Amino acid sequence: MTAMNERGGLWFGGPGVQPVQTVPVNLYETADELVVVAPMPGLEPTDIVIDITAEALTLYGELRGIGQERRQYIAREWSYGPYLRTVRLPVPVDSARLNATYSNGVLTVALPKGARTHPTKVRLAPVHGLRGLYIGHRGRVGRPRPPELSSH
Repeated sequence: MTAMNERGGLWFGGPGVQPVQTVPVNLYETADELVVVAPMPGLEPTDIVIDITAEALTLYGELRGIGQERRQYIAREWSYGPYLRTVRLPVPVDSARLNATYSNGVLTVALPKGARTHPTKVRLAPVHGLRGLYIGHRGRVGRPRPPELSSH
């Protein structure tokens, strides 16, 4: 069953099934990579799964805030998951070198371009102890943040 919410977003579900929210995305390409940016508020990194096939990238965020359904909402335009979005990949990517960050409710996935896309499934994990270090893309080791990225 598919239904439209008041703001025009699709919700998928049925009786007794938690609706799944589609996630808006920004997809852009640089000379070296594809980048997908998606708002997924209210999740922990471990709630997010990235699934890559030869043709597509799927973002999935598991349900958080189980107690949401007990509230008497006057208006409800979003919830804390579950989220789902599949995006066609316009070029092959090196899925083994993907870099995903989740900060302030926004997921950013950087996919280096490659000769052939290999299926990959990744569940995000929290990263601790890197405050003040800049990770960068493609699995580089943490290093001091460049001055141009430092906050004043």
